[in-house]
This record gives sequence, structure tokens and C-alpha cells, in this order.
Amino acid sequence: MKSQQIQPGNLTKTLSAFANADGGELYIGIDELNSGTYQWNGFTSIEEANGHLQALEEMFPLSTNFKYSFLRCDGLSGAFLYCEIDKTADIRYASNKIAYLRRGAQNLPQDTAEKLDRLKYSKGLISFEDQIVNGEPSTISNSLATIEFALEIIPTSEPDSWLRKQKLIVSDRPTVGRSHCRLGRPGPARTIRRSPEEIGFGIAVAANLAAKKDRKGTTGRRNSGYLRAG
Repeated sequence: MKSQQIQPGNLTKTLSAFANADGGELYIGIDELNSGTYQWNGFTSIEEANGHLQALEEMFPLSTNFKYSFLRCDGLSGAFLYCEIDKTADIRYASNKIAYLRRGAQNLPQDTAEKLDRLKYSKGLISFEDQIVNGEPSTISNSLATIEFALEIIPTSEPDSWLRKQKLIVSDRPTVGRSHCRLGRPGPARTIRRSPEEIGFGIAVAANLAAKKDRKGTTGRRNSGYLRAG
């Protein structure tokens, strides 16, 4: 609930918080009294809400991720602005250039690099699997599991160059877990992602599965399909 007197700049903090969390509903034109109760105080004309609508359009320039309407009630004057905000795929910033996150009834500022990173992780903009770990590339490229996998699946490629092409090695450091096995079968494919400790194990599993499939790409068992790594 927000009073119609709320400044558009402060309104964008709530819009940012909803968009960066799970979305929410916003009612503008209802005052909160000191007693904790609410009182109708609607807009006498639609034009009075132009500043609030402009804040919505600036926050969501493609007119997506939000819906609004003006609601009236018999016996009460004016109308209040009802807004429905969707969760966005990207991070939305308030007019003060700070991103907010809705938690309970609070708009929490994400004003540090660490908080912004956590928000990016939660929205799927970055992944722990893309992070570079402090290790030597040879730990993966010269491992027995990788060599066996390379001989069976990519005999014409060098393990190191193939791992770099698959982004398993970035800037001369291994990544956390972009290594995965993909089993092809009727319907959507399943991707099994690996943690840092499972990278080598995942490649070994891929090699063992590959060794069992026949030349036609089927296992000869009930769950037939093909194997593709990377």
C-alpha cells in the first residue's frame, strides 16, 4: 500500500525490489494511518497519476513485466492505481542507480559488489559453474579420466585444446563445473552439471558410457540414445 503522495523516485525503489525478487502487487492511493489501518485516498483524476505511470514506463521501457489499472469503489471518491509487477530476468535499478530486493515489507538496497553478485546468482545471470578455480590446467588435461575420454571420443584432438574450446579451462585456470554429460533420448535432454570435485569423475563417467554404446549411437538397452560431452 502506498499513498498517492509518494514521489516517483521513491516508487522506483519498490518497483526495483519487486522486479528483482518474485514480483508483487502495489496499490497506490491508499494511506497508512498511525494506527496501522488504511484509508482510501484515491486520485481524483487519472492525470494525477501521470508521474507514477512514467516511473513504471521508465523502469519497464518495453511495457513488459507489469500491468496496471485504476480501480474505483462505490461510495468512495477517486480511484487508486493497482500495479502488478512481474519478476524480471535481469536486474532492475531504481532512479538512484541502486538495485533493491524485496524481503518481507522491506526494500533492501543491493549496494555492494557482494550483494549484487548474490542477486546475479539468484537470477541466473551468472553461475558458480563459470567461476575459475585456483588450480593447474594439467590437473584436468593430464588426468587419466580425461586421457581415456579423449582417446575414445575425440581421438583427433588434443585434450588441452579441446578442454579450452569447451570452456573447461579459461585464462589458464580450470572452471568449476561447465563439464557435463548429455544423454540424448526421446524428449528433452537432461544436463547433469558437476561440482569442482566431480569434474574429473564426470568425464570418467562419460568415457565409460561412451565405451558401452555401439557404433550406431545406441546402448542396446531400454534407455537408448547417444552421448555427447561438452
